[in-house]
Amino acid sequence: MHKDKTNITKIVIIILLIVTLLLVLLYILNNVKNNRLENSAIESESGIDISKHVDLTMYLIGTRPADMDLVLEKLNKLTERDLNVSLKIEWIGWGDFSKEYPILLSSGQPVDLVYASNWLNFYENAQRGAFLELNDLLEKYAPISRINMSEAKVKDVSVNDKIYAIPSDYTNYNTFGPIVRKDYMRKYNVTSFNNFEDYIDFCCKIGKNENIDPTGLCSSSIELDDLYLMSKGYYPLSGSGSLYWIDLNDQKHKVYFESDCPAMKYFLTNAKKWYESGCWNKDVLSSKDETMLESNKAVSRVHNYDAWLGESGKDNELELDYFNLTNPLYKVSANQDCMAIPNSSNNPERALMLLEKLKYDEEYYMLITYGIEGYNYVLKDDKIEFLNDTYGNEPGTWGFRNETFYKQNMAVKDEQFEYRKNYEKTAMENPMAGFYMNLSEIQKEYENLKYTTKLYFDPLVLGYVDYEEGMKMLNDNLKENGNDKVIEHLQKQVDEYYAK
Repeated sequence: MHKDKTNITKIVIIILLIVTLLLVLLYILNNVKNNRLENSAIESESGIDISKHVDLTMYLIGTRPADMDLVLEKLNKLTERDLNVSLKIEWIGWGDFSKEYPILLSSGQPVDLVYASNWLNFYENAQRGAFLELNDLLEKYAPISRINMSEAKVKDVSVNDKIYAIPSDYTNYNTFGPIVRKDYMRKYNVTSFNNFEDYIDFCCKIGKNENIDPTGLCSSSIELDDLYLMSKGYYPLSGSGSLYWIDLNDQKHKVYFESDCPAMKYFLTNAKKWYESGCWNKDVLSSKDETMLESNKAVSRVHNYDAWLGESGKDNELELDYFNLTNPLYKVSANQDCMAIPNSSNNPERALMLLEKLKYDEEYYMLITYGIEGYNYVLKDDKIEFLNDTYGNEPGTWGFRNETFYKQNMAVKDEQFEYRKNYEKTAMENPMAGFYMNLSEIQKEYENLKYTTKLYFDPLVLGYVDYEEGMKMLNDNLKENGNDKVIEHLQKQVDEYYAK
C-alpha cells in the first residue's frame, strides 16, 4: 500500500512538472508572438519588413583585432534586436589589399558592405559595375545618411548622377608626408622637413650610417614618388596615387603619365643614388610589411595625418613627429572614406539599415569603433583611454566615421590635434572636387597600363634599373599599350571639367 502511494505521488509530481513546462513554453511562445507582432507594427509604420532574419558580411581593410569576436558578439545582440540581422566582418590585410580587393569585387561572392575609397580606385570600380547604385534605396533605408550628404558629397560618390557609396561624416585633408622618429631626428640635429629634398637627404644619412630602414617602404606602399609630386603642386587624377597627373599651377592643365611630369625627372634620375645609399630595402617589391615603423624596423613612413595619430596612439613607446609636404593643402573628396554595397549583395536594404546604425547610433558606433567600454577602453572627460591593445582605435572603420561621436585618444598629445585645427584654417577647397576619370572608352588600355606600371615604372621609382635604359623600356611599353589614347581621352575630360 505504501509503495502504491509513493508511485501515485511520483506520477502526480511528474504531471505537475509537465504542466509547468507546458505553461512556460506557452508563455515563451506568446512572448515571441507578441514581439513579432510588435516588430510587425514597426515594420508597418516604416514600410520595411524585417521579419526575415539575414546574415550580412562586411569587408574592411587592415588587421583583424584580437578582440573582434568579443565585440561582434555584443554587436550582434544589438543587430538581432533592432534589425533581425547578424554581422560577420572579414579583413583584407595591408600587405594584400592591392591584389585581394579587386579580386573580392570581381569574384561574385556575396558581400553586403565594403570599405571604398579613391585610393582603392573607387571610380574605376563603380564604372565597372562592382558597386550597387543607391539612388532609389537611400531615402527609405538610410534616410539620415542621405540628409547628411551635401550636394558636393553626392557628386564625390556618384558616376553619371548615380550614387555608389555613402561617405563618412568627417572632413579629411590631403595631408601627405613623413611620420618620423624624433630620436633619430635629434641624433642628426634635424628639427623639421620643409620639403621633399630635406626628407630624402635625412633618409640617405640614415641609410649610410644606421642599420635600420629609413623609409619603411613595401610593395603596397611605394609612395615616395606620389609624395614628391604632391609636394610640387601636382594632382593625381584618380584622387590618390595615380598613373596620371596634372600640374595645378599650369593653366592649361596638361595631363601627364607620371614619368613624364616635368618635375619627375629629378626624382627618377636620383632614385638609383638614393637606393644605393640605403634609403629603402632591396626587397620592397616583394615585402608586405606595412608595420616596419611601429615594429622598430624603420625610422619613418610616408602617410597622412590620421596615420600619424594612429601610430602615436600605439603602445610602442615611439616618439613621432609629422610633416605634411603636400602643396597646396585642400579638403579631400568625400570618397576618401566611404562604404559601398557590392553588386553581389543579397540584402542591400538591410545592409543600408545596418550602416545607418553603425554611423548614427552611438551605442553601435562606440562598440565597433573602440571596442567594449570598461574592458577595451574607458572615457575620461570625453577622451578615450585604452586599457589594452586587443581591439584598437578605429580598426578599419573610417568608412562610417562620424565627427559627433569621434573621441580623442588620451595617448595622443593635445598639440598633435592642433595640427588638424591649422589644417582647417588653411586648407583650400579641392580644385578637382567632383572630377572623375571616365574610363568607359579606355578601360582595356587603362588596365593594361596599370600592369605596365608595375613591371616597368615601379623599378624605376625604386632605382632598381638604370634611368636611361629603364625609361626606354617603360616608354616603349606605354606606347604599345595605348598610353597616347588614354591621355587623349583624359585630357578632353579635364578640359571639359575646367570649362564648366
